[in-house]
Amino acid sequence: MKEKSDNCVEIIEFNPEIVEKMIEFCESDDIKEYENCEEDLFKIAHKYEILVLMEFAVEKMAESLSFSNIEARLQIANLYDLKEFKKWCMQFVFRNNIEIEY
Repeated sequence: MKEKSDNCVEIIEFNPEIVEKMIEFCESDDIKEYENCEEDLFKIAHKYEILVLMEFAVEKMAESLSFSNIEARLQIANLYDLKEFKKWCMQFVFRNNIEIEY
């Protein structure tokens, strides 16, 4: 294992800012500035199986639902089988009478 011999892990599939935020969360159980990073935070948490970060990211995605991101958030809910989050998104759609294609 290269990581073991080099004593480092190279993460190339995510933006360095997202990796830094993941590390921040692992060190403090919080992220100070996460706006517009919620989806990528969820994806990196899912990849590395950091359940508490996944929960944090889903909570922040739910809090920041908007007309401009609802379709992307529904895609994430479907892709990762997030039933409660999908329900939350669909309630947002119905409450705001939004027409979506997905």
